Amino acid sequence: MNRRTARIVAVVTGLVGLLLAIATPLLPIKQTAVTIDWPQAGSPASVTAPLTMYKPLDMRATVPCALIAAQPMDKETVLLATTPPPAGDRARTVGLWVTTDAESVTVRSRGALVYTVPRQDAARCGDLTITVDDQAATASAAGLPDRGEVRGDFRPQVVGVFSDLPPTQAGPLPNVHINVDSRYTSTPSLLKGLAIVIGVLCVLISIVALAVLDRADGRKRRHLIPGHWLRFGLADAAVIGSLLVWHIIGAPTSDDGYILGMIKAALHSGYMPEVFRYYDAPYAPFGMPFYVVAWMSELSVSSPWLRLPALVSGIIAWLLISREVLPRLGLSKRRAPRDHARGLWAAAAVFTLFWLTYNPGLRPEPIVALGTVLTWCCVERTIATQRLAPAGVGLIVAGLTLSAAPTGSFAFVVFLVAAAPLWKAVRAHVAANGYAGSLLPLAAAGASVLFLIFGDHGLIEMIQSTKLLSTVGPAEPWHREIIRYETLFQQNPNGSVARRFSMLAMFLAAAATAVALLWRRRIPGIATGPARRIVAAIGVSLLVMAFNPTKWTHHFGAFATLGAMVAAVAAVAIGPRVVRRLQFRLLFLAAASGAAALAFESTNGWFYPGNFGIPWGGEEPSIAGIKLASVFVALTVVLLAAALVVHVTGWTPPPSTPSVRLPGWATPITLVATLIIAMIGATNAASILVQRPAYSYGLQNLQSLAGNPCGMADEVLAERDANAGVLTPIGNSPQPLVGEENENFTPNGLAGDLNTTSRGAADLLNTGDADTTASNTGGTGGGTLTTPGVNGSTAALPFGLDPARVPVVGSRQQGASQRSAKAVSSWYALPVGGVDKLLTISVAGRFDPSNLQLEFGTGTGTITPAGSVTPIDIGPPPAWRNLRVPADQVPRGATAVRVRAEVTAPSERTWVAYTPPRVPQLTTLQDLIGDDPTLVDWGAGIGFPCQRQWREFGGIAEQPRWRIQPERDLAAAATTTWQGGDAGGPLGWALLLAKAQTVPTYLDNDWGREWGALERYLPYVSAPPAAYGRTDVTRQGWWTPGPTPV
Repeated sequence: MNRRTARIVAVVTGLVGLLLAIATPLLPIKQTAVTIDWPQAGSPASVTAPLTMYKPLDMRATVPCALIAAQPMDKETVLLATTPPPAGDRARTVGLWVTTDAESVTVRSRGALVYTVPRQDAARCGDLTITVDDQAATASAAGLPDRGEVRGDFRPQVVGVFSDLPPTQAGPLPNVHINVDSRYTSTPSLLKGLAIVIGVLCVLISIVALAVLDRADGRKRRHLIPGHWLRFGLADAAVIGSLLVWHIIGAPTSDDGYILGMIKAALHSGYMPEVFRYYDAPYAPFGMPFYVVAWMSELSVSSPWLRLPALVSGIIAWLLISREVLPRLGLSKRRAPRDHARGLWAAAAVFTLFWLTYNPGLRPEPIVALGTVLTWCCVERTIATQRLAPAGVGLIVAGLTLSAAPTGSFAFVVFLVAAAPLWKAVRAHVAANGYAGSLLPLAAAGASVLFLIFGDHGLIEMIQSTKLLSTVGPAEPWHREIIRYETLFQQNPNGSVARRFSMLAMFLAAAATAVALLWRRRIPGIATGPARRIVAAIGVSLLVMAFNPTKWTHHFGAFATLGAMVAAVAAVAIGPRVVRRLQFRLLFLAAASGAAALAFESTNGWFYPGNFGIPWGGEEPSIAGIKLASVFVALTVVLLAAALVVHVTGWTPPPSTPSVRLPGWATPITLVATLIIAMIGATNAASILVQRPAYSYGLQNLQSLAGNPCGMADEVLAERDANAGVLTPIGNSPQPLVGEENENFTPNGLAGDLNTTSRGAADLLNTGDADTTASNTGGTGGGTLTTPGVNGSTAALPFGLDPARVPVVGSRQQGASQRSAKAVSSWYALPVGGVDKLLTISVAGRFDPSNLQLEFGTGTGTITPAGSVTPIDIGPPPAWRNLRVPADQVPRGATAVRVRAEVTAPSERTWVAYTPPRVPQLTTLQDLIGDDPTLVDWGAGIGFPCQRQWREFGGIAEQPRWRIQPERDLAAAATTTWQGGDAGGPLGWALLLAKAQTVPTYLDNDWGREWGALERYLPYVSAPPAAYGRTDVTRQGWWTPGPTPV
């Protein structure tokens, strides 16, 4: 291709690519319109259809007045409702209800009275017609003059269509037609698909043409991959080896389960939904790498497999830093081996620490960090060679990086801080090839990301989705960016030692580099321009990140490559070639030591379930009782004092003093970062040994490599039926649970309200007071029965225990005056084979552990006491929970067990209630749930990768049968509130359809561990899923079906 032809090709393809990219958001899509009609199959039987957007686009219902007149007068009859009547008051508040009783026929939508007709008028009207859309809810009866209307958006929440009418009801029936809000279920139209394919090809061809124009300068062409890329050294082995080892033994990131839930949903929904919140709005315009992980999940859900993109990104990013960035900075092993070694090892240590703590999981920050350094390399090659094709490639990479996450804007920041030298290259290119031949390919490359972002969605659709996410929140303004840094300095996994020092090291390195550049204008051995641009990129990126509406610390992972790059510069900038005064070197040492002290003031915390068995997981690291933070504080004080003495006295080492030549890795930041890498690596490896043979996240990864990817689901043991394990009393005592010497234990001796709270250290969502977050799981919060149980108790029992078979007693008395209580139960026979794994007892109340003991006995006729055991209590009081005694604590030869309970200092808050002991019949959680649809909380997802998530399509979700929660504090403070109905989460419709019942569970061989919880969803109404109709409709890119739910 000659120069003239190349110029024409660059102009034409660049222009076409640019125009098609701009047009893509407006081009038509194929949208799937979904409708529900009821009755189905000619029967008014109830059906379920939980709408992920909660509200329909609109709905219309008709009820024959003849049917109304035929209903009984002595009770209320629900003729139709969009929420199940047994769900209680909330169902009435959010749904559409048409009811009749002795006095009237009533229509209510979202609690608002739309229409009411006296019952006697029903005999002389035709059909009652109801319509609801985003403008108003109206109702009228043919033949009657009145008409009801409520202006505003009173669209009801729809989780199905329910009715009190018998399924065999004959004659005229109600009719319901619902237009489901399925606006996000769409695919590209043929026109849009062709435009995208042609547009992408044009962009690529234009960059090739631009490269041909570049080579017309006559200079020698550089190899794409130079030979030094293939030379591996000790630093490469250290970094890549650390990444590989951490990939197996390292803890997960906070959102791995969240993203796993999204990609599971995307396999059936057709787009990447925010499945745990935001009414299932698409994650677009970001999250494009998740589609790759979704494809990978169809092959395996093994954690090491799904996290492979992060590992590969880390390896490629390091190769770019060590082989492209360092030479561009002027760090040459041949020309300045000591400076090269200092920069190389500093970059290696900071990069590795960043990657291990922020970027080993499914989040997009690994892609952003890789895209940022790759863009930087393209920009610097353009500046160095004055050729524009690398800049064009860099713009494509920057666009792809931006499609990963909001922090992908860092890649465009790289262009911004290099604007002046880039413009110089552009001007030179324009002089030879004209504005169109030079700029159109670059413009097309920059706009090419629109092909990806708007591939299967329209412009207005994406704008509304983005607005919805912002409205639901969290969405903090830019001036609240301090929240992110406050979180970094909290003592929890968000501000762990490793996370904190990674950022402090980057700040320290950037500050040292900036001071050196301002002080001396240049750093000997370092290329000034690239160094300045790195510091500027960090500063501007920090400012840009302030406009990100969410303020999580995991976004700092995007700085992994920039932080490593500036660390390499700083390692040289504070070296003896640059800083010759001893006091200044001492000051930098003190700064590094102070940063280490700040970091070690936190804990070695990791996110669930990577926190199991981690040394120093909930405390500041210490050795022999001495906190490492205190050691670094003392060292900082000594170094500052030494710097002051040197500065005041002017002391310098005598010329005769032999200089100490430290190895290249012995720089302050490198040493501290390496220390922390060694600590987190050793403690995560130790957790496997500490927990073994029980579950740990590292062991889950090792088992995944062996073909067992299901993680905690194979390690959690569950009682399929808690009643099956209840032991039988020996003898004929009328009250075996309290025995013959009962003092003040009664069947109703417990509080009606057993709700408990949990400290929500992770509650960063503005969802309530973190210290009083409710933490009860389903059925453990008490309550009363209308029909007394087997021993006359009206207390509601937990865990599916049947009150008709299982008695309960407690020591709490009515009124403020409480008396001491004591009971020794009858003996209960143990199974013939003894206790296999556990002996358990369900208890409630707040009491000292010694107040309730299980006493074992031997013999068959006369039972001889053989010792008592205080069962393990994992809390929380006063809620119902299962105390447990491991089999190895049961005395050898024991044949019976009885309960000894005593409360000597009673109060309204101090009491105990218990049921008979049981030897649970256990099965793994995996076997219990099988292939049932399950709501796995986002905080627990990575520990339960094999569970089948509920499916959804066209705005309709499948009803889950189970819910898996993470550990109590995380569930209470984060997952339950995040997934709630106020924010468009799945709990907003799941708990309208079913009541949660906690299943007794235990972590195998780690009996004292509060691993989380399993809930069984018991439907309020046993109803099949609704059949729905679907039609593919061509919509323009500016189409909107109406407002979103909020």
